[in-house]
Amino acid sequence: MAGGYRASIGGRASARGLLCASSWLGGAVYAAPMANYGQSATGSYVEVGGVFSDSVADGSARGEVLLTEMLTYLPLKGLEVQQGVLSAEVCFQEPWQTLLSWDNQAEGWTRLKAVQGRFVRPDLPLSLRQVQVVFSQDTTHIEDLIAQIGDIALTGAAEVGGTLGYLYEDWRTLQGHATLYVENFRLSDVWRIRKDKTYIPRLLLPEKMHLQAQVVGYNVDILGFHFDKVQVQGELFDQRIRVSDLKALYRGGEVWGWGMLDARDTGCFMAAWQARTEGLPIQDVLTESGLTSVPALRALGLKGTFSGDVQAAIRFAPNLTWRENSSLLASGRINNGLFYTPPFMRWLRPFYIAAYRDSMDFLARVTELHIVDGYLRLPPALVVTRVAAFYIEGTHLLAQDRFLYRLQGTRLYRKAQRYPYLERLMPYLTERLSSSLWLFYIEKDKGRVRWHYPVKFLLRRLLTG
Repeated sequence: MAGGYRASIGGRASARGLLCASSWLGGAVYAAPMANYGQSATGSYVEVGGVFSDSVADGSARGEVLLTEMLTYLPLKGLEVQQGVLSAEVCFQEPWQTLLSWDNQAEGWTRLKAVQGRFVRPDLPLSLRQVQVVFSQDTTHIEDLIAQIGDIALTGAAEVGGTLGYLYEDWRTLQGHATLYVENFRLSDVWRIRKDKTYIPRLLLPEKMHLQAQVVGYNVDILGFHFDKVQVQGELFDQRIRVSDLKALYRGGEVWGWGMLDARDTGCFMAAWQARTEGLPIQDVLTESGLTSVPALRALGLKGTFSGDVQAAIRFAPNLTWRENSSLLASGRINNGLFYTPPFMRWLRPFYIAAYRDSMDFLARVTELHIVDGYLRLPPALVVTRVAAFYIEGTHLLAQDRFLYRLQGTRLYRKAQRYPYLERLMPYLTERLSSSLWLFYIEKDKGRVRWHYPVKFLLRRLLTG
């Protein structure tokens, strides 16, 4: 090549020379023949070969460097590294002006291993066992990722648009897709930043990033809810996360659904989701949601499994402070239910069979249950127990444990109490409820629980039939 340099290595004629690129060793670039091998005092080395002119470089480079030495010249924002090794091989053919910029068209691969570091803002330790990055003019492939971030174990792969320089220089605008496998994930570990010696809940999503992802997680904690397994297909775009397909196992129950998190308004986030559930354990849901802190719910000691539909629209600040106009709607059935007999029902004990004086099993059909800004509103729901069946409806201020419920019921005969299939009793009991005179209200205010019977209702029914 005219104007190029040729060197003989080991007696063999070849088009090789040395490129002491500043991106490797921090030195200058010389358009003059030099040795083809460079090594630092720490053992890092670079080999460069090719044909080089005053204007064009056509060749390849490979080497291995300590990551701490590399990051002296190419620092990563938000990441501190204590140790690690980077090896790479690069091929290039282009003018010097673009080769030494992040817009170069070089192709090759880099590999990281044995990396120890720390993410600064969330204050999470990083242990990267290995990862390989294969890059070309159009795409960058991330392969064989094995890492641990805090207690989170992570493996997977990804493909993003652009060159390796693009990945380093402007990662907040990445576009591509990823497949990840996660263990021991806790949302509270990543939804936070460190300020002085304390942690503040905070989530910041890149404005221009667009990534599609398939994620499989084991032992996942979402705001206190512990899932055995979670499978998600979704995407991140315009500071929003859209989950198009969700499948999860929750303490023996199953959840399917979809949802959206909108973080464009940095003062108030919006999360909306819809799910179908099967066999969710009520006791675990109440405990992990914090509803067992409500004395009335805690005293009932509700158990059983819930199957049905759940919809939610939650407004909250980035620090997880809930905002007004948040709501939850649930409808479905409770099977294999059990609750402790509340004190205000002890007067019914003469009607109980002995086995159900302190607790009783039940079956419930809930058409709707609303929770809006701390108020629980329950339209008429059918509950069948071993002693009685009743419709229950009312309102409950959860924060103060104040409530007013209306119950209209009918007592089961002793033979029916021993019938093993509550489900089959529903049509019979629904007919009896339509003509029942057993109607009373339960109210709790200022710490006192009272029940009263509406006498006017009784007189009207007696007179009109």
